[in-house]
Amino acid sequence: MVVRDGARALGFAPLLPEAQCVHALTSFRLPVDLPVDTFIDVLEDTGFVVYPGKGLLHDANVFQVAVMGHLSVDDCRALVEGMRTAAAAMRRTTVEVPAWSAPSAGVLQG
Repeated sequence: MVVRDGARALGFAPLLPEAQCVHALTSFRLPVDLPVDTFIDVLEDTGFVVYPGKGLLHDANVFQVAVMGHLSVDDCRALVEGMRTAAAAMRRTTVEVPAWSAPSAGVLQG
């Protein structure tokens, strides 16, 4: 539950309702501003490996977390912190155009 609750708090939507989830594998849909392939690469830099969804799930910006082996609650919390760090790093590098510098419709019709 630590990973699912933490991912939800970060805005990652579980693919399935809680009642249909299993403990070993959970799939999450990332917000559109976090492309799944980039997120996975950035998360790997924090020391964690997750996998992209396959086929249509990949196209839907889904990644999968497998929580298997001898893991502690602290390990799960560290994964959530890694996901938070990766998302924050990606959002910091996003270039946003300030509203004042965007061309107006009149300029484009010129």
